[in-house]
Amino acid sequence: MREGEVAELAAKGESDRLEFKQSVRQLKEACQAVCAMLNTRGGHVLVGVKNNGTLLGDDVTDNTQSDIADALGKIQPAHLVTVELVALGNGKSVVVLVVPPGTGDVRAFEGRAYRRIGATNQVMTPGQAMALQSQRQDPAQRWEAQPAVGFGLGDLDDAEIVRTVDEMVRRGRGSDPGTRNAEDLLLGLNVLVGTTPSNAAVVLFAREGASFGLSYPQCRLKLARFRGVTEAEFEDNRQFSGNLFRLLLQAQDFLRQHLPIAGRVIPGVIERADEPIYPPEATREALANAFCHPLSANIR
Repeated sequence: MREGEVAELAAKGESDRLEFKQSVRQLKEACQAVCAMLNTRGGHVLVGVKNNGTLLGDDVTDNTQSDIADALGKIQPAHLVTVELVALGNGKSVVVLVVPPGTGDVRAFEGRAYRRIGATNQVMTPGQAMALQSQRQDPAQRWEAQPAVGFGLGDLDDAEIVRTVDEMVRRGRGSDPGTRNAEDLLLGLNVLVGTTPSNAAVVLFAREGASFGLSYPQCRLKLARFRGVTEAEFEDNRQFSGNLFRLLLQAQDFLRQHLPIAGRVIPGVIERADEPIYPPEATREALANAFCHPLSANIR
């Protein structure tokens, strides 16, 4: 995110999906908000922002980043929370904690489970935590099975849906449905709620240029090539948004642009054989695993 994007986000004001903390000294309270959002609909926690949405920033050192990582590590069971540092013109930075919607087990910070009600974080009673845990174990109640608010069938890429089914059939992962009508295919994939796409449908098949807003932080991909062996300087730094299939292709393309190409001379053959230093099949597998298991998705 850039300063303008953070300012636009902060201008919306605090809500069930957005919280401000003025300083990294409020890191404990920030993690309580992260925990609460993991137990509800996800969102963003902005550290270095006043209650009225004014961007102040803070001094963020290597020690500060270590403190942030340690504090987030107190949220159990562990879950991916993206940390972004957005530099401001005053030399300070806003810490953006990107919280995906909660799935699976109920999360607790320092032994306490929190939930988000309006713009507040409330400690859950044991009974409330048990009820939420039970609800999340019901497949019909999982986040990916819920209807995608603000999205319709027209927001999905019909060609991507058909390609996915064709590939599924080709690989023997399912029988041919006998149709290539996108809505019928979505029904067969169980990613429609009535006539509304589920969250899973949006993550997998959203059209190019779809506006994901705050609801789908997992549909943003950051790619970087660093100069040297530290993270102090970039040679290339890009950010993409889109459905997961498109993000996978963009990640593969980024690797093709930056990984070395090895060459070898074959006796009796005029042309030199040029091949990527790492087999494309191996890098694709690594990327696919990172997308499927985001807790280990910080590939270097």
